[in-house]
Amino acid sequence: MDKWVCQLLDSEPRGFLASSYRNSPHVVPVVFVRLHDRIYSPIDAKPKATHRLRRVRNIEHNNAVSFMLDNYDADWQKLWWLRLDGLASIGPLSNAIAELLVCKYPQYRSMDVGSTAIELSEIRWRYWSMDGSRPLAN
Repeated sequence: MDKWVCQLLDSEPRGFLASSYRNSPHVVPVVFVRLHDRIYSPIDAKPKATHRLRRVRNIEHNNAVSFMLDNYDADWQKLWWLRLDGLASIGPLSNAIAELLVCKYPQYRSMDVGSTAIELSEIRWRYWSMDGSRPLAN
């Protein structure tokens, strides 16, 4: 990935993960970190409707996913989005990823970051902005 894409991924606090199974799309907001050219989103201790998350079930059946960052502003010259398409897998959350999550999200200092994560790999990305520029990382 380009350096500016990595900087944007490292600075943005929230993304949207889109998965699907049997023509049924599912999009959820997620926290995430980047390590090298991969994205990780934890299955953490935040309250959830079920322990068997739909995004996890979807990925087990269809590992093609999209991940979106965006900026909306009343000044449409500031509109932009970044979409990452790739393959997802479910696996153990490594200590390195847990440390990155705690650094990016101070809330994890008092909440369990979990032991499992969604990993996005083989990423292809597309970017659009209203004015044609690249966003500045926060």
